[in-house]
Amino acid sequence: EIFAAVRSLPVSIPDRALVLTLEPTTTPMLRGWLPIYRIGGPGLFDSSWSEEQWELFLLGKSAERLSLLQSLPGPVFLFASPEFFSLYGEDATRFLTDSCFTKAEPEFLYRVKEECLL
Repeated sequence: EIFAAVRSLPVSIPDRALVLTLEPTTTPMLRGWLPIYRIGGPGLFDSSWSEEQWELFLLGKSAERLSLLQSLPGPVFLFASPEFFSLYGEDATRFLTDSCFTKAEPEFLYRVKEECLL
C-alpha cells in the first residue's frame, strides 16, 4: 500500500518539490524511488531542521509550525504513512488538521498551502 502510493507520487507532485515524511522509516524508500525530488524526514536527507525543530513541527502549535514552514522553499508536500499514525496516535490526527495542510492524492499525501510557505 505504501509502496504503491510512493510509486504514484510523480503523477501528483511537480518536479523538484520537497516531500517531507513525518517519520524516518519511509524516508529512505521515498528517496530511492523519487530521485528528482527533494526528500526529507526527521533528521534525514533534505531536512534542515534540528531535532527540536522537528518536535515543534510535529507536536507544537500551529503558529510554531507556520514559522518552520516559512523557512522552506516550495512547493512542499507531506507524506503521512501509517507508521506516522502508529507513532503519534491522536497527535498525528491533530497535526494533519492544521489549516496549512490539504489532503491530496494519492493516499498518505498532503500539500502545504502556498500561503503558509511565504
